[in-house]
This record gives sequence, structure tokens and C-alpha cells, in this order.
Amino acid sequence: MNSDLTALPDDFVVPMNAPLTPEVLLRELVKALVDEPGAVRVEVAQADGGASMFMVHTAAQDRGKVIGKQGVTITSLRTLFGRIAAVAGSRVFIELADSKQGQQ
Repeated sequence: MNSDLTALPDDFVVPMNAPLTPEVLLRELVKALVDEPGAVRVEVAQADGGASMFMVHTAAQDRGKVIGKQGVTITSLRTLFGRIAAVAGSRVFIELADSKQGQQ
């Protein structure tokens, strides 16, 4: 991963044929943080009260990169998307899926 915070990875591409929804934005931001961007998946569900729940799935070894030191990265994502949702008059929750879910 590039340590220059002003540079985006070469593969940071948001599809222009689809609207830039919060789900797409979150997925692309997380992909820019991890070593295995192909493993990133975001599921969206409606929570109580009309809030949106984003469940972020990553490769097991990339979970720490999404969480960040002392949770700073995931907290920042939650704050950013919370503010975006507040402007739209709604609420959003972001959770990082347990890498062991679905594995048997």
C-alpha cells in the first residue's frame, strides 16, 4: 500500500455507469485500504427506523487495516457516513463482518 496519503491506488476506480451510492463509496474506500481489494464486499440491509446497516466483508488478514490503530479508521468511516446520512435525514450503521462467519 502506498504511504503517500495524497495518492490513490492505481486500481481505485468508481464505476461511472452506476450512481455513486453510499454502498459503492464505502466499498471503494475500503478497497483502497486493504491488500486484497477483490475480497471486499458490502451488504446493505434496512435496520429499525429506516436506518441503513452496512456489513463490510474483507479478507481475514485485512480486518485490522479497516479497523485501524485503536479503531480510528472504522470510527472515521462511521463518522463520515453518519454525517452524510444525517444530511439526508436518515441514519447509518457500519459493521465489519466477522471473518469466521459463513466458514464451516
